[in-house]
Amino acid sequence: MKQKKILSILLSIPLILGCLSGFITANATQGDNSSFVESFQNPTKETQPKIRYWWQGANGKTDDDIYREIKSIADAGFTSVEMIKMDSRDQIDLEEYGWGTDRWNHVSEVVIAAAEEYGITVDFTIGPRWPSASTEITVNDELASQKMVYSVKELSTTDFVLENGQYVYQGGVPKETESDYEQRFIAATIAKKTGGVHTKKVSFTKFGNTIESELSIYELDENSLQAVEVSEESGLVNWSIPSTENPEDYIMYGFYAQGTGQTVSGVTAKDSVVIDHYSADATRMVLSKWENELFTDTIKEHFKEYGGDFFEDSLELTESIVPWTKGTLDLFKQEYGYDLTKYLPVLVERLNTSATTTPLYGFKDQSDELIVNDYIDLFNHLYQKNHLQVITEWAKEYNMNYRAQVYAGMDTGIYDSNYSAAIVGTAEGESLAFSVNDDGMDSSEYDCFRNLSGGVHMAGKQILSDELGAVRNYNYRLSFTKLVETINKNVSGGVNQFVLHGTPSQSDNEYVTWPGYHGWIGKYWSEDWEDRQPVWENMEILTDYMARIQQVMQSGTAKMDLAVFYDEKTATRQFFENDSLTSYGYSYELLSPDTLELPMATVKNGVLASEGAAYRAMVFYNQNDMSLSMVEKLQDYADNGLKLIFIGDTPTEIKNYANYQQEREQMNAAMQKLLVSENVYQISSTDELAGKLEEIDLDGNVEYSTQVGVMTLRREDGKTNYYWMYNKSEQNQNVTVSLTGTGIPYVLDLWTGEITPVAQYTVEDGTVTIPVNLNAGEARVYAITPEALVETPKTHVTAGTASRYIYDQNGNIIVSSDQKGTYATVLSDGTVKQSELSFESYAVALKDQTWNLAIERWSEPDNGDPNGMKKTILNYQLSSLAAWKELEPDIPTMSGRGTYTTTVNLEQWQPGKIAQLQLSVGSGTVAITTITVNGTELPVVDQTLKSVDISNYVTQGENTIQIAIASSLYNEVFQGEDEIGLLDAAIQISDCDVISIQREVDSDSSDEQPSQPSEPSNPVEDGFNSSTDQVAVPSTGDHNMILVVFGVIMVLGMIICIICRNRKHS
Repeated sequence: MKQKKILSILLSIPLILGCLSGFITANATQGDNSSFVESFQNPTKETQPKIRYWWQGANGKTDDDIYREIKSIADAGFTSVEMIKMDSRDQIDLEEYGWGTDRWNHVSEVVIAAAEEYGITVDFTIGPRWPSASTEITVNDELASQKMVYSVKELSTTDFVLENGQYVYQGGVPKETESDYEQRFIAATIAKKTGGVHTKKVSFTKFGNTIESELSIYELDENSLQAVEVSEESGLVNWSIPSTENPEDYIMYGFYAQGTGQTVSGVTAKDSVVIDHYSADATRMVLSKWENELFTDTIKEHFKEYGGDFFEDSLELTESIVPWTKGTLDLFKQEYGYDLTKYLPVLVERLNTSATTTPLYGFKDQSDELIVNDYIDLFNHLYQKNHLQVITEWAKEYNMNYRAQVYAGMDTGIYDSNYSAAIVGTAEGESLAFSVNDDGMDSSEYDCFRNLSGGVHMAGKQILSDELGAVRNYNYRLSFTKLVETINKNVSGGVNQFVLHGTPSQSDNEYVTWPGYHGWIGKYWSEDWEDRQPVWENMEILTDYMARIQQVMQSGTAKMDLAVFYDEKTATRQFFENDSLTSYGYSYELLSPDTLELPMATVKNGVLASEGAAYRAMVFYNQNDMSLSMVEKLQDYADNGLKLIFIGDTPTEIKNYANYQQEREQMNAAMQKLLVSENVYQISSTDELAGKLEEIDLDGNVEYSTQVGVMTLRREDGKTNYYWMYNKSEQNQNVTVSLTGTGIPYVLDLWTGEITPVAQYTVEDGTVTIPVNLNAGEARVYAITPEALVETPKTHVTAGTASRYIYDQNGNIIVSSDQKGTYATVLSDGTVKQSELSFESYAVALKDQTWNLAIERWSEPDNGDPNGMKKTILNYQLSSLAAWKELEPDIPTMSGRGTYTTTVNLEQWQPGKIAQLQLSVGSGTVAITTITVNGTELPVVDQTLKSVDISNYVTQGENTIQIAIASSLYNEVFQGEDEIGLLDAAIQISDCDVISIQREVDSDSSDEQPSQPSEPSNPVEDGFNSSTDQVAVPSTGDHNMILVVFGVIMVLGMIICIICRNRKHS
């Protein structure tokens, strides 16, 4: 990649550049950032996450119980509960306590009242669980979910009689004799086989898993297809062929519409029947349930004042690969201009997405696939128009927002989730369906989220929500570390709102077993986040982390580098299978053809959606087909300066069947013109993409000095740019990064809320360049702004040979490195400093110290109370740290909370040095909850790094360290033996030097007086708590060339001296 904005790795060049830039200073104003800073440091309800709230039913609790639960949720740092009635078949009286009953309405009102008292909001599912369903219909109703079924018959001479030179068919329409559902006749069709056969590879995606198979397609004579008449009285088919034809060349299909039979059980007394999601009448029937029965005056008034979400989960429609709705044939003809009836046989292939014994038929030129495309498009548009849009507009009438997972969890290949995300109030993805496997453990299918985020941003919307933390067979086992890994991955895909999965509302009946009601039968889905969990009282560690992410990533407007054209009707798979873009700092998201019809999808000065995500290039990956209108749109894009890059295959086929031969010819001619146009490029593979972007001088918003496993996103909010960085690799990453923006760089600590000026950076041509060190799995946010966020020193480092530069609390610069030696530092005022570090970093091991451990064991109470908890205090004196299961061989399944205390003698400690406490915990440890050093509780520890700076808290001699942890409840609930406890600890001590910075008075001060340098303090990465009116920002300007030359000579001289000295000591 381009290195022109990156500091060279050669020592002399950064020192010289640093010296030059050191003379360049200007003043920046203090903007109105106080509200942002305050909210970031102390998260508020406006930025906190949501949580799912699982109910067995409206039974087993008093109003006081509900108030207690809502207060506990609010205190834990959540801003909203999403109230869901779960499957409780055969467990409660659904007539009295089920969804939609009077008692359900009552508890909903109590939840609302409690939420108002404790300052949170309430979301509701749009119907009884999901998919949308109703008790007002049966599975045979035309408003119920429907599918097309068929029966086929290979004809023979025995099916005909010979009359007047014609074979006259003698029989009715093929039909299955057994069916559990009513079948409504659609049509009978005839087709002639040609004898040809070809193979076709097909794939089917379910929860991220793609199943591929190869099918044999027997070829039909396209001109032979016809719909035949059927007598209403006799049921006989009126059809004949000339006697010169062979009857055995023909096949007959009978097509029928029937209900899928899908229901939602255990929620209402009568099973709720899944509705036809392609029918506006069916959708309105679901909404009328709210208007006629669920909207009490209290609930309506609450919505009017406080708002909230109506929520719909992923579209888990079963048995609907070939969906049907009332009037399908008429709707199809209106949309595509031809009659689908005689072509129904080509849809049969969609019912056989794996190896099958049923013969499948198609056309030799495979144009039948275009008919299938039209059919899929019809139902995609019907879902968007008659379901998503209807609910979105209806919700607005009640001051509510419609939040929906606009994709099929059981992926049917029908839905354009990209455009659907643009339609609804808030689009939502999920860490489960967007995981590498179907268990939710590795949610790194980033393109699944990028597919949704592209539609969100092109529609000018801000929020992409995430159902977070559902992991199969992992309940009572999910640690903060694992959950934060998922959070960081999902944010890197574009997520900026979290709905945590989830919290159960306690219930009390014979079916509830210890440790309390679980929303899922079998207790296998994570996670029951509530006060039965030992970590619950420290939940704000996690919710504050999420809140700070939400605040930053919802600020301003998302800015992307590239758009990737995505024309597939699936949302649960990764598009780019390598790191060809992100490893060089580029960001991208997906855009579908329909999304490119939105008003914002125009190009100005070479930028697509310049007021939005501002894509500066569009990438096409093995795009085999495209409509003529899309090629013409792309030609307009290229003519207006947008870079178009085609990887691999370019389109030669079109998308739709009507007039396909003529349109294909026109499309190919238009494509050939496009491919030779200015701003259009072709490469053979994704591995060449980064190089092509460099060749055409398209820099990213972020540029790395070398290829790394770090993912970045940018948000632009007025003059401030926020950057999300996540190290997804398993190695620590050290890289120099250039960020688009002007002003001062700050680090925003997502764990503590501290905002700290970056001590080392340079500026050039609208970019700020900083060194970035990210540990494996670590995420960090930077802000670049000319408007100071906190009190900021006017002098910073522009170049240096040390490993790290940070400010201390007094604004002095701390120079540190793991190795001893002499280090040169160039400051922004042009001065060059020399630091002598006298010792190498070393560790003080704590594992084999004497530790006092107090365990509060959480276990099932002796009285068998399913909602109770027995807490037993156990005390140990350890000569070495070990897992809890090793402490008590008779009870290896201990869970609970533990507090470790030790005294360590730091005889060689010198104030002003750096001390880092490093911890290691077992897999069953959910969180390190508090750390106290010499009686002072430290800020929240990063749960991924498990390391904290204790420099300001230790003293020479004896130091008392206390570490508190909370475990999962897995060992106690499932008799597991996960390792719980503090397993290792050490204090890493490093040498450092303090460069005292002269405090400067604002340039516009009327009585400017020189001030004395401040006294150095211990090095910490704390931000400053107060604001200043002006701060120094590097800028270009005129300078005295003599000073520049003198500075260069000074730097070169110091380099030579240092080299000589180091050689002498080596």
